[in-house]
Amino acid sequence: MKTVWMHSAGLTFLVERYDDGSYGIRIDGSLIGFVVRDEHDYIAIGGESHREGSVVGAALSLGQAAALLARDDAEPARLHLVRAA
Repeated sequence: MKTVWMHSAGLTFLVERYDDGSYGIRIDGSLIGFVVRDEHDYIAIGGESHREGSVVGAALSLGQAAALLARDDAEPARLHLVRAA
């Protein structure tokens, strides 16, 4: 499993890539949603609200996080902290 911390909409959340290729989103240690890839883009499923944002709001930068996590040649230091645009 690989992980990356992301920051979006005032939330800090953890994106996990599991060995089966799926992704999970955690906030404060709670699994709040999953990310799947369709033929065009990464999308979030779940939809539970959390604090000021939501799973979908937090997922705005997941394409970037998932792309980093999917790279086999990515260095661990680059995976540790990613600032969303």
